[in-house]
Amino acid sequence: MPSSEPDIPDDTILDYVRRAYGIPAQSATLLPGVSDAQVTAYRIDGDEGPYFLKLRRDAPPPPLARHLADAGITGVLAPLSPRDQRRSLHIGERTAILYPFIDGENAFRRPLQVDQWTALGAMVRAMHDTKLPPSVSEAIRHETYSEEWCVSARGYLTEVPPGGPDDVVAHEMMSLLSTNEARIAALAEHAERLGASLRRRALPMVPCHGDLHAGNVLVDDEGSLTIVDWDDPVLAPRERDLMFVGAGIGGVWNRSDESDAFYRGYGPISIDVEALAYYRCERIIEDVVAFGGQLLLDGGDQGDDRRESLRRFATAFLPNNVVKIAERTFARL
Repeated sequence: MPSSEPDIPDDTILDYVRRAYGIPAQSATLLPGVSDAQVTAYRIDGDEGPYFLKLRRDAPPPPLARHLADAGITGVLAPLSPRDQRRSLHIGERTAILYPFIDGENAFRRPLQVDQWTALGAMVRAMHDTKLPPSVSEAIRHETYSEEWCVSARGYLTEVPPGGPDDVVAHEMMSLLSTNEARIAALAEHAERLGASLRRRALPMVPCHGDLHAGNVLVDDEGSLTIVDWDDPVLAPRERDLMFVGAGIGGVWNRSDESDAFYRGYGPISIDVEALAYYRCERIIEDVVAFGGQLLLDGGDQGDDRRESLRRFATAFLPNNVVKIAERTFARL
């Protein structure tokens, strides 16, 4: 089969799965829609399975998902444990993590129904209420309200990065940034101001997924939900996850009836609006940096992928999408 990793033959991948997990794997199928510059993903089939194998360029993810699953939290996609815990979790220079394969679609493609919103709320509340042992809490990132994204985003607003691609997509991206310069700059200022306040207040920290948008919630044919992509969890105020419900990322999850159904499952909570506003503003600034890197620097996406990345970024400025919702959230303070 064609592979995005020609230096890692399929036989090497299959041999690793057999030896590390004792699974009689017979085929490895590249999953292009899941793979990118940092991650290569395969479906592993055989007498057992199927399984989902993720090859990463960085270190293994923190053990939060495994801990939550072992604690009985439903809907958490946790990695499988190798037979020998001392065995290296690497194929070549890539970190290798094996998961059960979830046959479903994400919540962008299969929108959540009322009962599913309530089920998601209950899942997230159970995660947030979990007490972590030091071995887990010390292994995951802790919220610092860093100003790094704001500093980087201002760079894209003041000058064009040198040496970047000179094509239609890059020029359209620069035009989009120029048109929305004042709004982006204001959001960066809001994020810095709110982050400074939150550092002083020291809100309680809970285990957070950290990227709980519709693309990371899978819905199977029976309607069951699975939260995936636990690569970068964070110990943070619960608003770190709650901000996604009602934030409008990707033009969805922006209706009050959905939020109402979610909080019926989540249960009584007093939401800190300052923290909610911070995370919604900060998320947009992070996207400015991420999409700016893809579209204005060498080594970004190519061809149709660049055009799709531009389209996704541009939707942020549409009515009732993330920028407008972040501005409304800040205005509530």
